[in-house]
Amino acid sequence: MEVAQAAPSRDGDQDLVELVSRFILIGPPGSGKGTQGQVLAQALHVPHIASGDLIREIVEGGSERGLRFKAQIDGGNFISDEDVVAIIEDRLEQPDSIRGYVLDGFPRKVTQAELFAKTAPGLQLDRAISLVLPVDDLVERLSGRLTCLACGASYHVKYRPPAKDDICDECGHDLVKRADDEPDSIRQRLKVYHAKTEPLIDYYRNLNKLIELDATGAADAVFARLIVELKFDVAKKGIR
Repeated sequence: MEVAQAAPSRDGDQDLVELVSRFILIGPPGSGKGTQGQVLAQALHVPHIASGDLIREIVEGGSERGLRFKAQIDGGNFISDEDVVAIIEDRLEQPDSIRGYVLDGFPRKVTQAELFAKTAPGLQLDRAISLVLPVDDLVERLSGRLTCLACGASYHVKYRPPAKDDICDECGHDLVKRADDEPDSIRQRLKVYHAKTEPLIDYYRNLNKLIELDATGAADAVFARLIVELKFDVAKKGIR
């Protein structure tokens, strides 16, 4: 997707860029959070921050905290809400986050959202964007994904097929389907999402910060709808 075609201009959408700058994205696996988050962050000139990437960087860094996280993960345990919130707060205090941020993968549950609101009131978001699409669409998106284990490139048998079947365009290595992208695994992941993450939708709705977005169709069409929603939201409610 060409970001420049969908991104708001610096002149025509100055109100959007200045007023709407702090977001989280909520959505089940396969909803396109990563894609929409990256493009939105580029459009608003703020960082796209994925909590999973931050945790991996800490683990790979080998610090005392990283070793502790690795032991927890290897033992099948989750990193505590307090640790996750602290990681996010540290990242949001970096200079590039002063104008705003787009958070992907945080918060994952209401307890994290509540703790974040309590410990970092000056860093709170403007809007939570909930990506909505049918379960069958999610299963189709996820079950068709192919990944290159060598370079990390991703493809889709329908939406972004490789030039040669099962071969990575970037490095020529074999493409594989992840075990958790099999239909039965996908439906189990969706159950976990509905139980733990979906309550965030009601949480942010009650705070009058929720935008629900139709996430069906191609990524550029979804982003175009998102920009329309944000402009409408600014006009109707204002932000700060």
